[in-house]
Amino acid sequence: MINKGLLLIFLVCMLVFVGCSKTSLPYKSLSDAKLSSPTGHVVAVEKTVEPVVEESATAQPEASAPATGPSCHDSDYGKITTAAGKVKGVFDDGSEFEESDTCVGDVLYEYYCDGSKAEFAKEVCKRGCQNGFCI
Repeated sequence: MINKGLLLIFLVCMLVFVGCSKTSLPYKSLSDAKLSSPTGHVVAVEKTVEPVVEESATAQPEASAPATGPSCHDSDYGKITTAAGKVKGVFDDGSEFEESDTCVGDVLYEYYCDGSKAEFAKEVCKRGCQNGFCI
């Protein structure tokens, strides 16, 4: 059984960590959220935005910019529980996201990319979890 004092200290530390984070949340409102991590950060949002294009008869053709779209990159290259990593990317609407592998007790929340979407898997670490990886 976990000591209640230790649990309270852990929760306060998590609140301070989340409150002091300088990164902005990757979603515009809570109604956009589809998949959340155990820390409450959104890791996947499905949103379709159609661009409005106005054409003019006198407009000159412009050089097209490189195509952008949803993307995801995993620094530890997949579901690797023995290495700490983070996923970074861009949602369909152009907003950015970033999530790091996280330990909650002996449970590792391992973030990885499934195509251009970020996902996470829970893994119970038999010898413990520390700094975002199983020991």
